[in-house]
Amino acid sequence: MNPLRITFLLSLTDQWAGGLSYYENLLRAIRLADPEKQVALIGILTSDAGHAGVLSMLDEVYELPPSDFREKAMSKIAGWMRQY
Repeated sequence: MNPLRITFLLSLTDQWAGGLSYYENLLRAIRLADPEKQVALIGILTSDAGHAGVLSMLDEVYELPPSDFREKAMSKIAGWMRQY
């Protein structure tokens, strides 16, 4: 059985004061609720990210450049959705 894949569009900048804590707590809660690892956590982020704590909790990380972020992210997500 393939794991459920949950994708997050991450903005890991210092402009959102609680953002890193929010993502860390959310990802940690999902991991604790899923001891059998039936959920794959995927992160799509811009190149301005580099926070190892959050990134280490993800199963897959895809980095997109900041320019045209929305268009590229939506295209990538649409491609993934067609696979399942």
